[in-house]
Amino acid sequence: MLGTAGTSAGQEDPEASITFNDQISDGSSVTVGKIETEVEARFIIRDQDSNGIGGQVTFDAGTAVEEYEVDLSTELTEAETLSANLYDSSGSNIARDTARITVGDPGEFASGIGPTLVEADPAAGFNYPYSVLPKRRFVNCAESWTNRANAGVVTE
Repeated sequence: MLGTAGTSAGQEDPEASITFNDQISDGSSVTVGKIETEVEARFIIRDQDSNGIGGQVTFDAGTAVEEYEVDLSTELTEAETLSANLYDSSGSNIARDTARITVGDPGEFASGIGPTLVEADPAAGFNYPYSVLPKRRFVNCAESWTNRANAGVVTE
């Protein structure tokens, strides 16, 4: 009889879920919107290189938490995409979600207006993505901050 790697034949994958939304952080912590698991599971926050940088806690079976704040062991100094992960007792990843974390004082940004990621559009002359970060009190669009990633030299 053939089975799926990491599970026994006829055994269903455990039910678990994570909701991890894009957010503004001071760089020392992040908030995971929701964590649910029907089995005992190890939780960890990972950076883009898969290094564990926060969380590292085990949740009991039947756990459901909301707005779970995680202190980071490595402070973020710039915007980065992180992943929130749940692993079962065999080490298999049973739930994962990613979020773009923008570093800054949340008071620096206009209420209700968060950072905006502008995707690369080579046809329009933007070869790299960039973030637009509005100030708290801006009079016109010229006062918005831009985290420039497209800082190459024009070669026309």
